[in-house]
Amino acid sequence: MLGLKDKKGFLFVVIVFLIMAYILTSLSLWVKAVESSERAYSEFYKESNVELLISQITSQKVNEISGFVMNRALYNVTLLSVDHPIKSGPSGNPLMYVNRTFYEFAYNGSPAGSNFEDGASPASDYSSSLSAWIGNLNSSLAAVGAYVDSFYMYNFNISQNNYSSLNYTFKVYLSVRDLANQTAVARVYDVKGVLDISGTVDPALKRESGGDIAARKFYFGPYNNPLSLQPTKIDSSSGGQGWFYGPLVSTTDVAKIPVAQRHLFILVGTYKDIIALSGTDNYLQFGAFILTNDTEYSASPCSGTLNYDEKNTFNPITYTAPGCAPKIVSSNLMPQPYVIVKDFKVGSGGDCPDFTSSAGKKNKCALILSTSTHQQVLNDPKLKNTVAGAGVFNVEKARDFTMCGYYVNSKFAPSYIQRLFKDSYSYTDEKYGIETFVIGQYANTTYDGNSRLDREIFNSSKKGEFIRGMPGCRNFDDCSDTPSVGIFGLSTNAITDYGFDSIKCSILAGCK
Repeated sequence: MLGLKDKKGFLFVVIVFLIMAYILTSLSLWVKAVESSERAYSEFYKESNVELLISQITSQKVNEISGFVMNRALYNVTLLSVDHPIKSGPSGNPLMYVNRTFYEFAYNGSPAGSNFEDGASPASDYSSSLSAWIGNLNSSLAAVGAYVDSFYMYNFNISQNNYSSLNYTFKVYLSVRDLANQTAVARVYDVKGVLDISGTVDPALKRESGGDIAARKFYFGPYNNPLSLQPTKIDSSSGGQGWFYGPLVSTTDVAKIPVAQRHLFILVGTYKDIIALSGTDNYLQFGAFILTNDTEYSASPCSGTLNYDEKNTFNPITYTAPGCAPKIVSSNLMPQPYVIVKDFKVGSGGDCPDFTSSAGKKNKCALILSTSTHQQVLNDPKLKNTVAGAGVFNVEKARDFTMCGYYVNSKFAPSYIQRLFKDSYSYTDEKYGIETFVIGQYANTTYDGNSRLDREIFNSSKKGEFIRGMPGCRNFDDCSDTPSVGIFGLSTNAITDYGFDSIKCSILAGCK
């Protein structure tokens, strides 16, 4: 039997053992709790890290990258369609193959040959695709323990809401995962943008001309429709002969014009001021005239009414006045074209480039148009009297449009998208059709005599009637020969569409 002292020792040991067991149990639970907390914290950290990474791939950045990719796709699609026209889709979905081609270029740079008329598969442009961007993104994410485990584009659509641009919309699905494959975060991005076609090559012109018209690009000036180019009549004429286009200069500014360039200019002033020019600054050096008075001639001490030479409207041969004897003023015939427009001012002309300055300064230009040629007036003096329609015209909008190679919206022409198709000029688009005038060396011999409207120039049945003041037709001699740039002409329908009836060659003084 244990003694009291022995019992106390045993109980102490038992109590200590129980306490130690409790402590050990508590420590075990605490350690497990800590381990569980650490695991939870680790998972939370990993998920937060992936969330942080994908939060840096903002919608703005995806749209920005997509804009670069889509503009590259526009360049590729346009050039490729010159030799490999894109198929036109069925009537219910005419843009089906256009959509596919843009999508495949944007996605991986490799559109299928089945999108094209000839079935040819183009060379890949992978480096300019969204897939290439994802590849680069992966390289960056790997450095911080993550990667893109899923990416695709869907709901892709190309449309046209303006004749000078395209619209695109699509969605991008992107999933980022940590390298331990324990946490992933996904996002869907709505992408949309506008592609300006300005500066891209016109595939229809290049294709239909067999490469002759190779460098023509789309540019759009301040002209909304064909009639916005229509010539305007500045003033009517009360007499004259012939026609001529050129910059205007007054008799007081003659010395500013180099002698070698004076044949391009129209001299403006009174009859007295014009014929007073002689010697170095001779009025005969100028190509044409606008007379700002038609009845009075002053010669001190006498002044009176002009008596015109019966065979030439320009040159009075005598003047008479009360108390003054008849006096011969001139007997030389004047072959240059001219019109009589009382009180006409040089500033009334339209803006045109200054041939005498390289600083971009503007001169004033005009087209003068009267009844008949000089030779016709010589043969029939009655033709000196003008008819309705003669006068001074501003043709600078038409010239600016033509010389700058602009395009204009026209319901009779194909749109940009239709120019990607075979036989582009067989298409028309009521809303988004565009057209231009074709001039230059390449369009001379092959298409000379055809209408210069791009949708008509390849059609030999669309003959062009010459238009005064336009390239190759700035005066009678130019329009009678065949300069290197060809003579500008338009078909009957195009003349009406653009409002050029008042300056075409079949009215008033002839062109050849």
